[in-house]
Amino acid sequence: MGVSRVESQAAERNLYRILDLLAGLEAISPDLWVDKIIWSDNFIVNITEAYRNRKVEIPKKPDFLRKKSIGEIETEKTKEDITSPAKPSKKRQLPKLTDEQWWQSIYEDPDYHK
Repeated sequence: MGVSRVESQAAERNLYRILDLLAGLEAISPDLWVDKIIWSDNFIVNITEAYRNRKVEIPKKPDFLRKKSIGEIETEKTKEDITSPAKPSKKRQLPKLTDEQWWQSIYEDPDYHK
């Protein structure tokens, strides 16, 4: 017996809901999760000891989202204002749910129990 497509899609939706919740709780990086990158600083801290005897470096948080200075941000805003009309933001708002609200949304999903 295989997993049906409906079950697979329901499982994927539930996975994204769990990851959205983790991002909302900041257990994973919300800034990176917007781009579908899962990163947990806490996880890295907890595996640091395992890397002590290895000959490879501890994974580093992707730096393409590094903190920018106020001067860099203002310069970018000025360039955007001059060169392009207002663009819609690609960042999507993460839901701010309590644990109870999240679990309730899972149980109300009609595909959840299929």
